[in-house]
Amino acid sequence: MKKILFLLAVIFSALNLQAQQTDKSIISFDSKKNSDLNTLVDMIGDKRIVAIGEDTHGTKEYYELRTALTKKLITEKGFNVFILENPYEDMVSLQEDLYKQPLDTLISRHLFSIYQTKEMKNFLIWLKGYNRNHKIKLAGSDDSYREILPVMLKKELGRYNDKNLDVLAQDFEDRQLSDVEEYYTLPNVPKPDSLPDDIHFGYDTYKLLSKIDSLYRLKKAKSEKVEELIYEARSNYDIYWGFMNKKFLSRDEAMGNRVNYFARQKDAKIIIWANNAHIVKSSLDGEIGKMGETIANNNLNQYISIGLMTGSGIYSYINSPFINDDHNFSDTLFQAKLLPLRKGSWHEYLNNQKTFTYLLDFSKLNKHELNLYSIEKPFRAIGYKKENPDKTIFNTRLNNLFDIIVFYKNTTNTTPLFYSK
Repeated sequence: MKKILFLLAVIFSALNLQAQQTDKSIISFDSKKNSDLNTLVDMIGDKRIVAIGEDTHGTKEYYELRTALTKKLITEKGFNVFILENPYEDMVSLQEDLYKQPLDTLISRHLFSIYQTKEMKNFLIWLKGYNRNHKIKLAGSDDSYREILPVMLKKELGRYNDKNLDVLAQDFEDRQLSDVEEYYTLPNVPKPDSLPDDIHFGYDTYKLLSKIDSLYRLKKAKSEKVEELIYEARSNYDIYWGFMNKKFLSRDEAMGNRVNYFARQKDAKIIIWANNAHIVKSSLDGEIGKMGETIANNNLNQYISIGLMTGSGIYSYINSPFINDDHNFSDTLFQAKLLPLRKGSWHEYLNNQKTFTYLLDFSKLNKHELNLYSIEKPFRAIGYKKENPDKTIFNTRLNNLFDIIVFYKNTTNTTPLFYSK
């Protein structure tokens, strides 16, 4: 009996070791080597929408790799649109003021606190220099509920000298910057018998923007900038249209639609920086991940998703419960150690590979590997807050999520520019 148990243990150990070493699709990778970066660029091929993820927003190595890869895609492959998981209006403002304001000022004013790091600044320094002689468009995929977008829209619509458009644009600004009670105390706003709830108020704003769009469409002189601003403004209120029409629209799907707006331009070659949970090609829970799923479904064979993952290390995070709740981007950046990997998780499996840092190319899976990565296992996606297993773990098949994974066994935190503990 002991011999049988021993034999079974040996067989199990051999099979387990084989499972850890079988992946022919694993390629050793060093982002500081140009030849290795070229390998990754070759894997991207002729895709024109490249999403580069991260399992935390506060990992230094991810920004270094994304910067190096983004530079190559822009300078060697002609990519011309850069979209960050950040409010659209803030990215446009950052671009407009890139040569008018100090970079630190723009970063503190227009980037989520989690991005206010030396690593992000290094990328923007390069982009600022490159854009002196080129045109890389900056945009954001996240919601824009601030004062910037209404002011931009008012300015552009004001060029038409149309009083009706001017009145509607002012009404949009008033609605965007007021809650329901504040709005109905403003001069020239009729007072209803009873105040609408937030959903009906938002839906009325959606209808207002649709009216602005209709009046603008009657103009002979069209402007790509005006059309973009109207679209981006209305995209923030699509959710209220969904509520009224019993069609749920998640934040993720709205982010995907914003990327698709730029992807409609056939000469657009787009780079996206966002969390792994957003860029995956199949939703993690029916809501989170709809961004990547929406992009992939609307741009067949043109979208590639690159997940960046780590086994252990230190990362930066912020304590704000909602990253996009206000326009005060002055949160303190804290640092924490990643929790031990969950047993049986994808991160544990990938961490058990012999190679320290590597590429995993899902297009090169053999039959055994395809079956392996088609099993549901826990998957970690942390984001900008401190790791919480109850909220940052999803059970999923890994091969449904990414085209490529870059895995690091150990990573370090980003370096804050302003606020750190």
